[in-house]
Amino acid sequence: MRQATSLTRPAATPLSPGRVALPSVPRDLEREEEAWRAYDSLSAMVRAGELELYLILSPPRTLSTVWGKCVAERSAVGLWLNEPLSKFRSGENRVRDSYETILANVRATEPAADGVKRAVLSIITSTLGPDEEARRLFRLSHRVSFLVRNPILALESFLILIGRIVQAVGSAPARKEALLGEGWVQPGTLLDHLADDDPTPWLSHIEHLARIRNYTSLTDRFMHRANAMLDSPAYRLEALSDPAWLSWRDRPREGDRSARLARSLGLGMALLEQAEPALAAFLKEVPNGWLYAWRHLVLLRASAPEKLAGVADASELQLRFDRSIDLLRQRMGLGPAAERPGPLTIADGYAEAYSTTGLTEEVMFARAMASDRIDPPDKAPIALQRFPRFVRDSLGDVFASYLSFLSQGDQLLRPFGGDLSFLRATFLDKQGREQTMERLDPVYAYAKYAVSDGAGRGEAAARSAALRAAWGGHRAYFDMIDEALEDRRGLPA
Repeated sequence: MRQATSLTRPAATPLSPGRVALPSVPRDLEREEEAWRAYDSLSAMVRAGELELYLILSPPRTLSTVWGKCVAERSAVGLWLNEPLSKFRSGENRVRDSYETILANVRATEPAADGVKRAVLSIITSTLGPDEEARRLFRLSHRVSFLVRNPILALESFLILIGRIVQAVGSAPARKEALLGEGWVQPGTLLDHLADDDPTPWLSHIEHLARIRNYTSLTDRFMHRANAMLDSPAYRLEALSDPAWLSWRDRPREGDRSARLARSLGLGMALLEQAEPALAAFLKEVPNGWLYAWRHLVLLRASAPEKLAGVADASELQLRFDRSIDLLRQRMGLGPAAERPGPLTIADGYAEAYSTTGLTEEVMFARAMASDRIDPPDKAPIALQRFPRFVRDSLGDVFASYLSFLSQGDQLLRPFGGDLSFLRATFLDKQGREQTMERLDPVYAYAKYAVSDGAGRGEAAARSAALRAAWGGHRAYFDMIDEALEDRRGLPA
C-alpha cells in the first residue's frame, strides 16, 4: 500500500465551516468538500484567535512521545494530542480523518482564561506528507519545533518496536522452525536460545537480540508480513526496501548519491521534479521519517520562518531535561503549567488503529505514557555491521539529515550553551553509574564535534581525532559522518 500524493485544494472552491453541499454539486466535489470541512473549521478558529497549535515534529523513535507529553504537562496548554496523522489508510480519507481527529479533540478542550485553546501535537515526520500537505498544517500552527536523536539509537529502537508490533498483531511464526523456513531470520542463524516448544518464538528471539544487541540474523522480509499494521508504508523501516526508493537509489548517475540527495532536498518540488523526478515521486509516495524531517524544516524556513521554535537534540535534553523544557517553552511563547486553568487532556491518534488491529498502547507507548520526565542517556551505539543490511545501506543518507539539524546554529536548543565540554563531563545514568557522553556514545560526540565551527573548531578536531584513535570499532560511523558533512558543504544554509 502506498501513501497517496497529498491533495491540493482548488482555490476556486473555498469552503466555509459547516457548509452543506447542495444536491446539484457533483459527487466528486461533494467528497472533496467533506474532506476539507474539519480543516476549514480549524482554520477559522486560528484566524479568529481562538486556537493555537504547537507542533513537535520528529523522525520515529526519537523519544518524541515522552518529550511531547512532558512539554505539554509543564506548559499552559489544555491538550496534548499524540500522532493525530497516523491513519492507516491512504489518500483523501487519511487527510480527512487526520483533521477530524484534531478538530474533535480541540472542541473537547477547555479554553484558557483569555479564551484561547492551546494544544501541543506530537507528529512523526513519516506521517506528514511533504510540500503542500506540510505547508497546509504549518498554516494552522502557531509554532513548530523539531526533535532529533542519534540515528543509530533511533533505528535500533525501531527494529525492536517492529518485533513487538509483529507479535502483537499475531502474524509472527508460532514455531521455532518457521523463523528460518519462512524467511524471518537469515539462513544459518543459531536459534539454540529458543526452546522447541517456545509459545512465542519470534518475540523471544527479538528479546534475545535486544539483550545481546546483535541484529545480523534479521532479514527485511519480516517488515512486510501480511497484516493491517505492517501493510502501511509508515511501518516499513524508512521504506528501505520499497521499489520506488531502490529505483532512485540504484540508478546510475554522476557524483556521490548522498551529495545529490542533500542538494536535491533543498529544491522546491517543481524544480525537484525536473532535476530528480524519481526522488520527487519517492518523497510524495513513500514516507521516510528522516528525509521528510529535513524537507519539512526546509519548507518551514521557506514559507513561515517566524514559526520555527527550534530544534531539540535528544541527547542534550536527556542530560539537562528541565532546562531544555524551559528553553522550548520560551521559544514557543508558552507560560508554565501553573497558568493552565484546568487539567491537561491527553489524547492519542492511534485509538482507531487499536480498535482495528488489536494493537494496544502497551506495545508502543506504555513507558512514555507512564513517564513524567526523560531519563539520562544509558545506551551505547552498536557496531555498524550488527545492523541488518537494509539498515546499513540507509545510514549515510540518514546521517546527512541528522547533521543538517545539528548544524542549525541559533535554532538549536542549547541547554549547555555553545560549550561542548558537556561531552566530557561526568553524569549519572539511570542506573546511577558514572558516564561521559564521549565514553557512552562516541558516535554522537563525534557528530557534535564535526558540526562545530568558530573558535572551538581546533579543539573539536583534536577531540574527533582522539575518538577515532580510541574507538576503532566505530570508524565506519566516523567516516559516514565525515562524508555526509562534506556533502553538505557549500549548500545554502
